Amino acid sequence: MQQLPHFLEHMARLSVGSPPQHIVLGLSGGLDSVVLAHALVTYGYTVTAVHINYRLRGEASEADAVFVQEYCRDLGIACHVEVFDTAHITPSGDSLQAFARSLRYEVFARIAHAVGASFVAVAHHADDQAETMLLNLLRGTGIEGLAGMPPKRPFSKEVGVWIIRPLLSYRKRELIQYARENKLIWREDTSNHHLKYRRNVVRQRLMRIIRKDFGDKAISHIVATANDLRGYLDHDFYDKLSTLFEAIQGDGNALRLKNLHDLPVVWRKRLYLEALKRWLPMASQTRDLLGRIDLLLTSQPGMRLILPDAVIWRDRETILFMKEVPVSSETFQLRPGMPCETPWGVFEVDLLYTDDPEELLRNRDPNTEIWAAPPKNMGFYIRAWAIGDHFRPFGMQGHAKKISDFLTDAKVPAAQRKHVPVFLAGSEIWAVLGQRPCESARITPQTKQVLRLRWLPSVTS
Repeated sequence: MQQLPHFLEHMARLSVGSPPQHIVLGLSGGLDSVVLAHALVTYGYTVTAVHINYRLRGEASEADAVFVQEYCRDLGIACHVEVFDTAHITPSGDSLQAFARSLRYEVFARIAHAVGASFVAVAHHADDQAETMLLNLLRGTGIEGLAGMPPKRPFSKEVGVWIIRPLLSYRKRELIQYARENKLIWREDTSNHHLKYRRNVVRQRLMRIIRKDFGDKAISHIVATANDLRGYLDHDFYDKLSTLFEAIQGDGNALRLKNLHDLPVVWRKRLYLEALKRWLPMASQTRDLLGRIDLLLTSQPGMRLILPDAVIWRDRETILFMKEVPVSSETFQLRPGMPCETPWGVFEVDLLYTDDPEELLRNRDPNTEIWAAPPKNMGFYIRAWAIGDHFRPFGMQGHAKKISDFLTDAKVPAAQRKHVPVFLAGSEIWAVLGQRPCESARITPQTKQVLRLRWLPSVTS
């Protein structure tokens, strides 16, 4: 029987105990997992195989499950088959792949916990690593994405359970050679050829072009680069990230502005990403969002990024990461000198007489707006803007403009528009808060009375 070269050395580097250490194995029935199962058994590990039948390929899915059960009987290992009736689910393409991945890792964690195993082995190999690096690069990623899949990582929810990839140092051709020498058989998954999945596009097209035009060694070079990046990350990056995050974290789910200003933008964005992972894991972690968060550093206090399930808020001294609280349809009346709490924060309005309004403008705090007061005494209100609202923006001549059109022209993201508040003097919209006052709020040399609106941190935030 041919053995897989250096296999025990790779297992030792993963800090897996010596045989008969119990390992849960993801066994699809394809070449890679069949080879891994055979190698683990050959070296004396105790194995519990887990096969997921998604029922996405009709009779082929059922045949895969039967094959895995028979193969496990031949190897003398335990086999657990989990069946999901996923043929009717709505995700498709890459989202279906992600959905399936989520399902199987949940099952892996559950079975590992049930049998008391500390390790879940999956059969990714070096060619998979090269594909992952290229796929992450094309999608847009940082150095962590370029480092590809880690050889070992903890399950996020199962304490003491690790995902390991013992084949990550082996090329696909080495696994094929091993399978042939040991007369192994396996199942081919026809979905691996469907170009509706982006990974398959990389595998079937891009990788072939690289091999043809640059030689097969180019794939090994890609893998070596990913390994080098992983080495740098594991050496001190994550320790530095953790130290920085602890130093910059304010009270609650907040990052301190002062500390952020002292950092280069690449580190700021990585800290925003860490905040999203810890506090708003449901938020889309895109490069665009990280850039928008960074713009809050130079924005006026009170500015917010409204996400589908969360809000990121620029406070006086911090950036807050909060789950979204639905904005009330209530209208809030502000009385001079009396703080008023609203869903957008606490506001205080005052009417001031002055002979030099320009001096007030020059010396105002960043959390303060100063406009010309309306010509007569009237009530002041804050509410969310509504369909049909219109005003004449500051600096705009001619007719009034619909606020919906104004927000579109101002490139306010669609997800944020419904949350934008307006300030009213009587029934007239005096300002779209965080955007622009109306033309009537213009301060001129003849202005003797000004309206001062101050924003204060919410006592409930």
